[in-house]
Amino acid sequence: LSCISRGKCLYTSNSFLSNCCFAGCSIFEYLGVFRSLRNLPPKKEDDHDTIVLLILEIYYQESGNGLEAEQYRKLFIGGLSSVTTDETLKTYFSKWGEIRDCVVMKDPSTKRSRGFGFITYSKQSEVDAAMAARPHTIDDKKVDPKRAVPREKADHSEAKVSTKRLYVSGIREDITEQVLEEHFSQFGKVDIIADRNTGKPRGFAFISFDDYDSVDKCVLQKNHHVLNYRCDVKKALSKEEIAKVTSKF
Repeated sequence: LSCISRGKCLYTSNSFLSNCCFAGCSIFEYLGVFRSLRNLPPKKEDDHDTIVLLILEIYYQESGNGLEAEQYRKLFIGGLSSVTTDETLKTYFSKWGEIRDCVVMKDPSTKRSRGFGFITYSKQSEVDAAMAARPHTIDDKKVDPKRAVPREKADHSEAKVSTKRLYVSGIREDITEQVLEEHFSQFGKVDIIADRNTGKPRGFAFISFDDYDSVDKCVLQKNHHVLNYRCDVKKALSKEEIAKVTSKF
């Protein structure tokens, strides 16, 4: 769809948008060209804000990482030295890209470092580059970088542990080990654990990577479609691992 001028209407099969503006220009001029506007509700009076939010949501879904949401561009940095400052952290990690935000978390009472911080890059590829350059040492101390977990999942026990194993569910019978490997190998080197007799997953599978970061990337990407069917993924943790992590918090 091409951009439209302000004040004009765009008709779709089920709905239309009128005077849909964003910061003085049409939302389409802001987003550029994208592929479809489906499942929009019938237009109501004075609901432009709702329409704008719906368009943004559809754009994210249609373009994958099109606008690269913050969750894909953010790193958690653990194990920081007590002397490491915001500026020191930013200077070090700016080697791998443009940093939009950097903060070392401090105790509100003592103002001392809590030993961890967050970095937000301008692109996901810069996060990939920083993770590929591990290990990292700042102020003579080895730090522990991980892809930051979205706020709504930060309290989940699995979010607090690193693992090289991924649990995949919702696998159809016609999805073979080879098909799974082709999909998940984009995140790193994989080893599929399937049914020994048939060579196929039994509705679920365990995937072993050679790096915990590959698992983190898979989990951050919520939707995985294999042969056009959605599969659900989560970290594969033993009961002992979950109990150990839970006891620390």
